[in-house]
Order: sequence, then structure tokens, then C-alpha cells
Amino acid sequence: MTDNGADFVLWRERSAAAPFTVCAFFTASHRVLAERLAASLEALDLPHAIFETPAVHHSVSPRGGSDLRFSKPRFIAACLAALDRPVLYVDCDVVFRARPVAVEQAEQGGADFAIFNWLAAPATDAWVPVPGQAAPRFWRFAFTLSEQSFDQLATSGAVQFWRTTPATDVLLREWEAALARFDGAPDDQALDFAFNRGGAFAAGINPVWLPADHVRIAFWPYVKPVIDHPGFPTASRDFFGVETRFDRSRLKVKPRPPVLPRDLIVDAQQGLLLRPLPQGELEPAGPLPVPLFLDDVP
Repeated sequence: MTDNGADFVLWRERSAAAPFTVCAFFTASHRVLAERLAASLEALDLPHAIFETPAVHHSVSPRGGSDLRFSKPRFIAACLAALDRPVLYVDCDVVFRARPVAVEQAEQGGADFAIFNWLAAPATDAWVPVPGQAAPRFWRFAFTLSEQSFDQLATSGAVQFWRTTPATDVLLREWEAALARFDGAPDDQALDFAFNRGGAFAAGINPVWLPADHVRIAFWPYVKPVIDHPGFPTASRDFFGVETRFDRSRLKVKPRPPVLPRDLIVDAQQGLLLRPLPQGELEPAGPLPVPLFLDDVP
């Protein structure tokens, strides 16, 4: 697949029964991750087209270059044109644990764009392992998100469903334009900006917000993964700032209820909640109220 001179070489392809094709791209340094992704897709008999590329844009990785031909919006647009069917874009470091039923339902319901949205999620609590452990047995609360909106976007962009429509054409163009205008912006934050500040809604976009299990990040240990990001994401600053990235007048502050008590420590090995004491010791505070899913957390 060639898009304006940027070669994406087809590396692995499979046809199967699904209303979309899973698409991803990787550089040679990430071949092992691409192998893992492909194996998970094969196991679930999901159609896919995975491409090798000589470079990525620095919105995808800080080690990338400045050529926008290797950016996510350009790749997604090229896949939609080449395959002539809906595309489920995924980062090459995710793993499919089960069929992505929510994506299939979104497609069947007529969505032309589907993605996880922090602003619309019922729970956003993030937990991380306590430092200094050989394995992640003890976990502490890290952060949560209080802002809420169902018509603005704050995404983690590792999993994205796209269908070719006039509105998604607008969003892809404006996403790439945001990357060109705001050099150095992470791709997901630039997508937020394009969605919230651009013309996709005026063009009639029909979005669906995917559940957290379709982009399960390691700091959600209480979420059973469907599409899994086994590691912890690299921390990135808010490139735009709230006033630029969102329309603050349409953001509501509505704290979500905690999934686990935020002032306690989780003992994942024993299935217990622990209360920190002034002397630095931990005392039992009861059983975990929800199960944890940690088989693949590093």
C-alpha cells in the first residue's frame, strides 16, 4: 500500500467473517509485538491487514520523524481507501483476548467512528503497583478523571473504528492538520482537538464510545480485557491545555464513584484491601469488592 510515496508493506493478512478489518503498522524494531498481535488475531479468526513501515511520525513515538505520511490519520485513510470497508485500527502493541463485540455492535448500529472516551466512561480510576516490588502484588490509587462530556472526546487512541463517510473524511483531514499545526502533539491529544474543535459534528459524525475493556490498559487491573494493552503507557503532558483541547463550557464536573477504596492498598496476591498505618505497616481492611485480572501485567 502506497500513500503519496510512503510505503506501507503488507506483512500479514487474513480474510475472515467480520464487518471490519483490523489494521496496524509497525517498524522493524517492533516486529515481536506485531507477531504477538497477529497471533492473537489468528486465534480469534479475525480479518486483519498488518503493515511494516520504515518510519513513524513523532506523534506516534517521540523517536519518530516529522513525515506526516507515517502518521495515524494518513495510515487509517489509506487503509479505508485500499480495503474499501470499515477499519479497526489498533496499535501494534495490543493483544486481542476475545472478539471485540462492542466494535461489531457499533458497526451494526451505524457508527462511523468508535473509540474509548475518558469523558464518557462510567469509571476512570487508575491504579499502579507500589514501587520497589519484583512483581505487582501491592497496588495504590494513582488518579481519576472528574470531567464528563458525551459529545467531546478525551481518548487513549490505541483502538479506533472508522467507516468511510463525509464526516470521518473531515475528522481525518482535521486530525492530520492538527498534527501539522501543533508539532510535537501526541496523536491522541491531536485527535481530541480535531474532534472537539473541528467540523466533524457539523458534518454529521455518528460516534460510539467503546468500553474500557476494548482498550484495557494495565492501570485498570479491575477490567477484564477484550483488547489488551499489557503494559503501562508512557506518561505524556497535556500538550494543549484544557482551554484549547476542549470547550470548557460543555464539560461537566461529575466525580465517578470509586471502583476500589482510593485510600487503601490492594494486595492482589491475597485478594485483600490493606489500610496504611502511621508506622508504615499495613493492616487488613477486608476482601476486594471486585476481581482483578493481572495474568499479563508486567
